[in-house]
This record gives sequence, C-alpha cells and structure tokens, in this order.
Amino acid sequence: LFQLMRAHVLRLLEQLDAVGERREERILEWANGRISGVPGSTSTIGTFSDPALRSGTFLLRLLHSIAPESVAQDQILEGSTQQERKLNAVYAISCAHKMGCTVFSTWEDLVEVNPKM
Repeated sequence: LFQLMRAHVLRLLEQLDAVGERREERILEWANGRISGVPGSTSTIGTFSDPALRSGTFLLRLLHSIAPESVAQDQILEGSTQQERKLNAVYAISCAHKMGCTVFSTWEDLVEVNPKM
C-alpha cells in the first residue's frame, strides 16, 4: 500500500512540475478565483504562507466551491480563536477526505500556516 501511495504522490508532483515556473502563482489565481463566488468569502491569499490561511475559512470555502455538498457552511467558524482555528482545520481535512482528496497536512500544519504543507 505504501508503494502505491508513493507512486501516486510522485506522479502528482511530476504533473505539477509540467506547469512550469509560475506554478504557485497559477494555483493561487485559481484558488482566489474559485472562492470569489462563494457566499461569505471576503478574503484572498497572496502566498501559501499568507496569514489569512490560519483561520481555515479560506480552505473551507475553497472546498465548498468545488463540492458544495461536502462542506456545510453553517459548520464554518470565524476562526478568531485558537480553538475555532483548530476546529476549522480538522473540519477542512475531514471534508477533503470526504471529497476523495489526498491530504498531506495535519490540522497543526494548517493552523500554523506551515509553508511546507
């Protein structure tokens, strides 16, 4: 099983490398564009280490823009306290799993805005 997961991750990274030098910029443009039409979305991010990611609301709204049935909007907390940020991060990971996403981060990575997440 580990070898299958490793092969999947390597293939995914190879596909991303094919995008070229502007890979991060293009992903950020796509993410900001996706959430612009989601109710309650007011923020955008400029980098993968943007402090706005800390609350978890951006990621949850992004997931909602992709699969609205996987994210209950009324479960998204403001993210103004450490506890709310943790709950949002745990919920985001749960929603991503429900959508069939491969998740490489822990809730701590999300709350701490770990640039390697």
